[in-house]
Amino acid sequence: VGNGEPIVIPWGRNRIDWEVELGAVIGKAGKYISANDAEDHVFGYMVTMDISDRGGRPPGGNPLRSDWFVGKGH
Repeated sequence: VGNGEPIVIPWGRNRIDWEVELGAVIGKAGKYISANDAEDHVFGYMVTMDISDRGGRPPGGNPLRSDWFVGKGH
């Protein structure tokens, strides 16, 4: 969703949850990076909004856990 754009919540979904998070933008690829060199690979930071559908259930209707793909995939 772009800046200023509406967040569309599907009809009938009434267990929507949200939280603000800090996101890191990686600017340079790397592997096995030391803690001292890690910041050299970060381009910048941004504030993000995480919207989750807590009412999603996995196929079969297991009531003990939610389905991450349903919760995040709208």
